[in-house]
Amino acid sequence: MPLSPTTVKSLSIHISISWFKAHPSRTSSYKALSISFPNKTFSLTFPV
Repeated sequence: MPLSPTTVKSLSIHISISWFKAHPSRTSSYKALSISFPNKTFSLTFPV
């Protein structure tokens, strides 16, 4: 059963994952996971 364009638009979810250094002099890096919903955004950051 195909979804209507309005339903697809309301269910849009954006997920982004990024890696970054905590500090230039440190070797440890962190991974950031960001999940964006139409009305709320969740962000998680944890060392890798």
